Amino acid sequence: MNRYWKGAIAFLAAFLLQPFLFSLLPGLGIVPNLILCLAAALTYVYDENVGWMAMGAGFALAMDIVSGPYVGIGMLSIIAVEVGILLFKKFFNVENLVNSAVLAILVTWVYQTVYWLIATIAGSNYGYLYAMKTIIWQILFDAVIFMIIYFIMIRKVTPHRTDRYFG
Repeated sequence: MNRYWKGAIAFLAAFLLQPFLFSLLPGLGIVPNLILCLAAALTYVYDENVGWMAMGAGFALAMDIVSGPYVGIGMLSIIAVEVGILLFKKFFNVENLVNSAVLAILVTWVYQTVYWLIATIAGSNYGYLYAMKTIIWQILFDAVIFMIIYFIMIRKVTPHRTDRYFG
């Protein structure tokens, strides 16, 4: 239970920091999606996924309410990403660095694609290529944040993973 309190504090910090990132990185117009990275990394690393998925969806909904053009699209997109992570975990090893790097790239692309798809259904008139014009930079920023969270959390989940007798 202590882990969920720390996670809730981390999500709250990400929620409060997210709007100020544009001020910290002026001129780019692109910032990492901290809630997405945190939800994806925690869902990926831990086996008890329901709590992390609920926290990620809840804070994504709160972010949609505060600053999103449509309410609920970010939440639905994060749920789609988290379901994809659960499928990814069934087939790939969580402790493999290459698998984690591939997932870090896929997380942002799937999130942005699902977000665009739902926004298009809701009435947005932006094309897919226009919506994805900054996807390379978004993937880069989100992947770096995802991998930082992953490296911090994987040590806590499997503290002796480099031990030759582990496993």
